[in-house]
Amino acid sequence: MNDTWPPPPERREPQFESAPPVDKGHTFWRWLFAPRDESSRWSIIVWWEKRRLAYNAIVGGVGLICLMLFLVVMSSPKMTAPGEDAVEPFAVMLAPIAANFCYTAGWIFELAVSLLGEENSRKLGPTLLKVGLVFSLIVVAIPPVVALARLIVL
Repeated sequence: MNDTWPPPPERREPQFESAPPVDKGHTFWRWLFAPRDESSRWSIIVWWEKRRLAYNAIVGGVGLICLMLFLVVMSSPKMTAPGEDAVEPFAVMLAPIAANFCYTAGWIFELAVSLLGEENSRKLGPTLLKVGLVFSLIVVAIPPVVALARLIVL
């Protein structure tokens, strides 16, 4: 029997409410494709430009992976003749410029639609961005897919 005074306090584990897990990936995509809050012409440009870095990171990251895969496939001896280059360096430098030119065309098109008086153009930006992003990812994936197909056929 333990006769210590005062008696030791009961040990209780702190009770915390469990917060729902934060899905940062889901939050990112929700932000990327969220409609504009404002309806001004300037807000169209701001909305697009806030997302340019994310677009470039996505397309550039996938583009680099596709370029590396393409180079690996093209390094096969039966893919290139001696002295032939697998990649045209000019095309590699031109691709990011072309992607950003098309990205800018997205907000120019949305501005033109809003100038024509289309009141519901708030959701046009996210739709154009989704279509443009998918199109860009398909374009950067074409070279390695074609090279892989050619390697399989050869």
